Amino acid sequence: MNQILSVEMPRENNKKSNRISSRGKKASIKSVIVFFCIILLIFGFVMIGLGVMSKLNETPNEQAQEISKPRIDISQNEQNQN
Repeated sequence: MNQILSVEMPRENNKKSNRISSRGKKASIKSVIVFFCIILLIFGFVMIGLGVMSKLNETPNEQAQEISKPRIDISQNEQNQN
């Protein structure tokens, strides 16, 4: 009955099991979160830098602005049918 309540895993003293456990170490959650936070910060800085560079390199093109203005023509045709 006491064996069911046991929470410890059996320990083996084999050299083979020690080599496998040292290679298969799990990363802590804190280190994974810190890694992704750093990656997100770098991504954010790159996006901000690209936005600033695009604004600085933007040249006003008057021809493009004139072409892009919409032109609206309204015509009304009246026809009476009797």
